Amino acid sequence: MSRALAYYFRFPGSSWVGLAVAPTMDDIFWVIDEFGNPHDAEIQKTNRGGFCVRRDDDDREFEYSDSTPLPDDKGWVAFKWRGTR
Repeated sequence: MSRALAYYFRFPGSSWVGLAVAPTMDDIFWVIDEFGNPHDAEIQKTNRGGFCVRRDDDDREFEYSDSTPLPDDKGWVAFKWRGTR
């Protein structure tokens, strides 16, 4: 059984916070790349979380679990991406 890495990510100046889940840090890089430049991102490790997406035609509604820990305002770090160009 392989384990997945899970990181919250954000871009300074934005009010959005994302969740990236992938098996390697290179894959985390490419997940974040879907939303912005990973070299500009700040990350924070998390060990659990969950959400559901309900999609009706073009409308989407998101709901997350009450037991999903929210990121700590003081836990953000700029990540030094290694091995990914």
